[in-house]
Amino acid sequence: IVLAGVYPIEVTAVWILLKYLSFFLVSIVFLQLGVNGIAKALVSALALVSFDFLLDPFAVSRGTWKWAKPGIFFGIPWQNFFGWFLVGFVISFIFMNLEITKIHETSIVVPVLVVYAMFPLIIGRKLISIDKIKGILATLPIILFLISGLYWFFS
Repeated sequence: IVLAGVYPIEVTAVWILLKYLSFFLVSIVFLQLGVNGIAKALVSALALVSFDFLLDPFAVSRGTWKWAKPGIFFGIPWQNFFGWFLVGFVISFIFMNLEITKIHETSIVVPVLVVYAMFPLIIGRKLISIDKIKGILATLPIILFLISGLYWFFS
């Protein structure tokens, strides 16, 4: 389903899920570390972009979409990642100020970590087979967020 002849609407649904997962994981880790404020919004936006480092190269490699002005990272322009970061930061900042996002239950941490682990295992592996260096660079950020979540969970 394409919105306005340009944008696949399914991407919006996936984006919302990924934003929630990113914000939730960072919120749990930061709660344990006693960190709050603008740093939480920044790191949550970075966690969201870590998903895009895997998703967009995979979509481009499969021909799902291509950019009019391709960039050097799997043909994706840097403005795409900056846009994900900027919108993710604004949404995170809004989430932080809503009462409904206060974390009272941490039982969902395991499913969040499982989803985080699936991305590098499935998509990251395919990107590495296309281009080893870029594939590793695409996979590394999400693995770092996964490790931080696992560290918090087991400590």
